[in-house]
Amino acid sequence: MTGYKELLHNFVERPGGTVSLGNKTTGVIKGYGILTNGKVSIKKVLYVEGLSHNLFSASQFCDGYNIVLFPIINCLIINSDGVEIFEGRRFYNLYVVEFPVIDSSKPVCLFSKATKGESWLWHRRFSHQNFSDISKLANGGLVKGLPKLTFDRDSLCPACQMGKMKRSSHKSKTESSCQSPLKMIHMDLCGPMRIQSISGKKYILVMVDEYSRYTWLEFLRMKSEAPELIIKFIKRIQVLLHLPVQKIRSAYTPQQNGVVERRNRTLVEAARTMLAYSGLPLTFWAEADSTACFTQNRTIITKRFKKTPYHIINRRVPNVKFFHVFGCRCYILNNRDNLGKFDKKADEGYFLGYSLTSKTFRVYNKRTKMVMETVYVTFDETVSMTSEHSSSELGIHSQASTTTFDSITDPNSSKLDLLFMDAFLDICADNEDLILSRNPRVDIHDVPEPSSVNDSGPSENICSTSNFDQAIPVPTVEQSELTPDDQSEIPAIIDENDSQNNLDDLAILPAQLKWTRAHPLYNVIGDVNDGVKTRSASANYCLYKSFLSLIEPKNVSQALEDSDWLLAMQEELLQFKRNKVYRLVPRPQDKSIIKTKWIFRNKKDESGLIVRNKARLVAKGYSQQEGIDYDETFAPVARIEAIRIFLAYVAHKNIKVFQMDVKSAFLNGVLLEEVYIEKPEGFVDPDFPDQVCILDKALYGLKQAPRAWYETLTNHLFSKGFKRCMIDTTLFLKKEGDDLLLVQIYVDNIIFGSTNPEMCTKFSKIMETEFEMSMMGELNFFLGIQVKQNPNGIFINQSKYIKDMLKKFHMTDCSPIKTPMPTGNLLGPDLAGKSVDQKIYRSMIGSLLYITATRPDIMFATYFCARFQANPKESHLAAVERILRFSGDFGPVRAFRANFREF
Repeated sequence: MTGYKELLHNFVERPGGTVSLGNKTTGVIKGYGILTNGKVSIKKVLYVEGLSHNLFSASQFCDGYNIVLFPIINCLIINSDGVEIFEGRRFYNLYVVEFPVIDSSKPVCLFSKATKGESWLWHRRFSHQNFSDISKLANGGLVKGLPKLTFDRDSLCPACQMGKMKRSSHKSKTESSCQSPLKMIHMDLCGPMRIQSISGKKYILVMVDEYSRYTWLEFLRMKSEAPELIIKFIKRIQVLLHLPVQKIRSAYTPQQNGVVERRNRTLVEAARTMLAYSGLPLTFWAEADSTACFTQNRTIITKRFKKTPYHIINRRVPNVKFFHVFGCRCYILNNRDNLGKFDKKADEGYFLGYSLTSKTFRVYNKRTKMVMETVYVTFDETVSMTSEHSSSELGIHSQASTTTFDSITDPNSSKLDLLFMDAFLDICADNEDLILSRNPRVDIHDVPEPSSVNDSGPSENICSTSNFDQAIPVPTVEQSELTPDDQSEIPAIIDENDSQNNLDDLAILPAQLKWTRAHPLYNVIGDVNDGVKTRSASANYCLYKSFLSLIEPKNVSQALEDSDWLLAMQEELLQFKRNKVYRLVPRPQDKSIIKTKWIFRNKKDESGLIVRNKARLVAKGYSQQEGIDYDETFAPVARIEAIRIFLAYVAHKNIKVFQMDVKSAFLNGVLLEEVYIEKPEGFVDPDFPDQVCILDKALYGLKQAPRAWYETLTNHLFSKGFKRCMIDTTLFLKKEGDDLLLVQIYVDNIIFGSTNPEMCTKFSKIMETEFEMSMMGELNFFLGIQVKQNPNGIFINQSKYIKDMLKKFHMTDCSPIKTPMPTGNLLGPDLAGKSVDQKIYRSMIGSLLYITATRPDIMFATYFCARFQANPKESHLAAVERILRFSGDFGPVRAFRANFREF
């Protein structure tokens, strides 16, 4: 209590009550206020009229969960966290606290509270972190860029309830045995996920530092990748932190591996919550998990040090000013395409996280349907953004919910449980009463009669049941198990356009269609002999189809009906326009017009995943006549032996090899002849149907196209100072002093390396100025050969090619064998034996001859069997199959080492 009213802030007049003083007088209580010195505030300080001294009540401090100590010479007031609030000195029989106060007439900020919108915005930016932790970050100065406000929760967060509901946790370990980072790293491999990520990953490797609780995530396609990835991680983290990793811990049971299991659960809950709020498809689960790890490393406070893991391991306060809400709408500057004067400068997309290697953001571009990293992004973090997320906008047909934040009210939704089910089974293996939510039960016994629906307008595509000869029974969902929102989503009539894109739609089939026992072969995706695939097993294929079409169309009409292939065809014609391949002219009377054809192929990477839909317009070159339409067609092509010699030499010189690809290479070759072609099928101008195209550049399929491209590329390299090898005409060299640049060309694929890295950079710029290139980085896959470069040398193998070869000849399930040929082989012409298909036998021999580049152990056996290609018998085929069984074991990896010695 005090007798000086001017010291009190926010004074409230409330007269009533008296205080007895030591001089036998009484003071009247006039009200109360707040006494502050700018750092510490004392609430409900009474103003007593006539009191000449300020008095502290020790009992009231103790009622506020504080501790008041009275040693001999001083007194201490400590809060519940053990932090000293202030200290007093003893003068004779009184304890005096020096508490310099601020006059209430001067402005002072006593309490700053965030608004409701600010609190929820930062809650979502921090991957749905709890509000008390955000307040501690702001008031403790543990991060930069966060306003110093107090964040309060005024209501429940439905997304947090859906993603973070859990049982009560056990008491954690109070003391840690580690005294520095990287003393011990906890590891756990989580998966497989029911749904693949957008990059085909199914496993999560979680690594947690015992000392700082800093977390690293790695995503894997297969479990077998874990050992190699862990070794790379340890080497990288030791170089970054300049500390050795002393111990790795990965227990056999979840109970023994509690540190990483709890962190894994926290990450999964955050990712589940972020996906639930954003409404993005479940294929983005890896992006959500990575973003949650990124934010939690910078926001979670460790109990031991009262700091964030980032602060502990990097020794600096993290900056969170650049944080944004996961899945929010954003606008990306288009600085890659050649835009016109009035073209849009930005593309619309969605925010997916932060780059781990640069100061850029990871975003999904809706126009290109690609995930990219860029810094030129503007974000729109309004609350209404999730209502506009839809699979149709993203080009993704997913099981993910597209509801808004306000509509996430059903805690029994199983769509997100489907993704993280295996992860929670690992984490909660010891919980026998774990209950996983399921889809609402479908009752097919009660079949209602379909009612006819009137046409609501000419613009709507409605299929009335009156169009069918008889009603087809439709399964119904029990109304008692659905929420009102779910009941409103049950369609009375199924739109035939939607039923093709949604796996959950109920199909209404016309009665006149004939029911068959099996699906037609042309509708079966993949190998018919693979067996039956359930919905859960084929879910990944359906989700991956959202980005790329898995089916190669057989003709142009089928391709035009598929938006993915239509986009691929438009990209091919755009290349024609950029390279100025042709000009439209009236049809000549005395010239032959070459017809064209569309070729549709799915491009795959080294793991067999489809990465691109490629549509190629080719000319029917077989109709060309020598001497009239072309003169010379020869163009040199690099042999596989030349590639091996190139790799051996660069390994000897310790040169790192890079790879680049020329986009639509043949379209750059200048034609010397006058060639006319028909317009592309499906893209004929109705106003000028009789016009044809005269070619200025070469086109795929023309006899002279390879030579035209080779001459164009050669002339360009000659103009830049390159010299051509006299023996191998596909090898080009350039010297600058003691530095050497080697370039090996195989049609449109180029591999190069130099003793000076700057020459490689200059070469890539030289190529980009003349041609449209795609820089593919370090060489790792070339002509069916997988290449791995490290300081010990260059290692090559053809495991992918061998797998495809075994699949082609239906020998994927064959048992391996230790030798390619039996000892004492007496294989001969076998004139009395039964003949076999000559085409299949020659195809096997050709495939085996190609892998001898990396498998010299089968060279003799293959060449021996190649003698009988003219008249192969069953004994010869058995010998070739034996070689295939031997090669199926993949064998040793061929290495080119720095001492030029080959193993």
